[in-house]
Amino acid sequence: MEFINEQLTVKELPKVEDVNLQPLQSRYLDSLLIQYGIIALIILAGLGAAIIFVPLMRTTFWLLSCLLIWLLIFLPGWWLEVRSFHYKGYAIRDKDVIFRSGWIVQQTTGCPFNRIQHCSVSSGPIDRRYGLATLRIYTASSDGDLAIPGLLEEDAFAIKAFITKKIVTDE
Repeated sequence: MEFINEQLTVKELPKVEDVNLQPLQSRYLDSLLIQYGIIALIILAGLGAAIIFVPLMRTTFWLLSCLLIWLLIFLPGWWLEVRSFHYKGYAIRDKDVIFRSGWIVQQTTGCPFNRIQHCSVSSGPIDRRYGLATLRIYTASSDGDLAIPGLLEEDAFAIKAFITKKIVTDE
């Protein structure tokens, strides 16, 4: 038997940019913003408690400073969350799963089926209210696992079933 190992050039490699990524459910953005808003309100309540219980912070300077810092942290964060949502997407291909996220720092992760050990579906209370779930794909890699949030719950379970069947069949 002859060993064949053809050399490829970079121009011959498939481009991940050419993959048609599926966007996440628009309801997921609502879920993200609600979660972000809850965190913002908890921190605002903490600041309010500090102002009430620490007499030094009851001055106009401290009140305005706390409010300004809170606004400078959460309003840009809220805007970045909305902006980066539109860059998230996933693709299920014949041999792998791809997930892209990020606006400022974009990250595209591919996970070949032959590296997947198992997968699971989870959803928190806010996601459940919107009928959404996160598909988590676990590999033996030390680089971490892949999570695809913002899927319809039935889609997440269908993809999980497909991947499970695929990894069992390929073994």
